Amino acid sequence: MDKPVLLYYRILNWQPKNHALAANAFTVRELDHPDQDNGEILATIHACCAPLGHYFGPEKMDRCPNLSAIITNTTGVPHIDIQAAEARGVAVFSLKDEQAFLDTITPTAEHTWGLLLALLRRTPWAFEHIKAGHWNRFQWGAPAMLSRLNLGIIGYGRLGKRVARYGTAFDMAVRYFDPHVEADGVTERQDRLERLVAWADVISLHVPAVEETHGLISAEILSYFKA
Repeated sequence: MDKPVLLYYRILNWQPKNHALAANAFTVRELDHPDQDNGEILATIHACCAPLGHYFGPEKMDRCPNLSAIITNTTGVPHIDIQAAEARGVAVFSLKDEQAFLDTITPTAEHTWGLLLALLRRTPWAFEHIKAGHWNRFQWGAPAMLSRLNLGIIGYGRLGKRVARYGTAFDMAVRYFDPHVEADGVTERQDRLERLVAWADVISLHVPAVEETHGLISAEILSYFKA
């Protein structure tokens, strides 16, 4: 029996072992980018990868008459029209419920911490200053000591908890706000968002982009931020 056909986009940059796993189960067709989609390929596929940032809606689904599965290596699926997929009997596979696997994935939290350090230490601007041939450390002022700052976490799920641990490792005072997560005895829980914002020197936001969180950081909440 012929293998089902999977459309893979090279912008996903899979590791070789993942390519091998896919090739074992599918006949893999490849394009560089979703912008290269064409009717000839879409008409042949049974499964399709869905890179984040590229909308997979009913129009594209209708161009794939044999489509039975959409695959995305993300936890959220804002780029996929779930209702359209369900109406067409197309299954959507994401990482949303793969908790054991996700607990081993750290790049997003690491990137968050890298951005925090870069902003507080003003690293990008100092780097450009040096590239321009200058060497004036006093222009940048004394860098903030993380050990004397308060870190507020909004959203205390997988990523929020990991970033909280990073903050603790840097001797920061850490609190979180999340109405869905009870106190865990590790990080102090703040019961009101405005109180967390007023207390914190740094805010790290880790909530999904869903209807419940739309407008969470409102003008009113912003008014509580430290000047």
